[in-house]
Amino acid sequence: MEVRLPHGQTATFREPLMRGDIREVRRGIVFVTNADGSRRSDGALIDDMTGRLIARMLVSWTLEQPTPGNAQGEHLQQRILDGLDADTYEALEAAVAPWVSRIMSMNRNSWSFTHNGTGLKVEFLTAEEAEKAAASGDFTAVEVPGPKSGQKSIGTSSSASESGQTPTE
Repeated sequence: MEVRLPHGQTATFREPLMRGDIREVRRGIVFVTNADGSRRSDGALIDDMTGRLIARMLVSWTLEQPTPGNAQGEHLQQRILDGLDADTYEALEAAVAPWVSRIMSMNRNSWSFTHNGTGLKVEFLTAEEAEKAAASGDFTAVEVPGPKSGQKSIGTSSSASESGQTPTE
């Protein structure tokens, strides 16, 4: 897939997205368990996943620096991407956004939210994680089919379990 970048450059991504790509991008997801047993993730979770996917799927570009995939290690890959101007990075980000959304939404039995900053669909596996997402203000609940009938929405200010919500099937 060829993508036009600002300033007349182009980038080429390989297709299709493979299972190994999904696994490697997810491998970088880190959750921290707090002393009280709650979990949290780094605020740059989606940015980091997007960067890993760009580095993995980008075959070539007409920019003057090497592609991130040719860097020695993930830290240097991210440094290359961090050194891009915002418009160029946003064009790369938009190109892989459907893949990032797909990776984030591949779980069953989850609560669906949209990340307010990026518009990506995110699914949480437990009611506790869904409650924290709703309370954070960073996510908006997505209406999902209930297990028996119709549509059920997930509350954005109360626990999914308290509001009688069930995971998507």
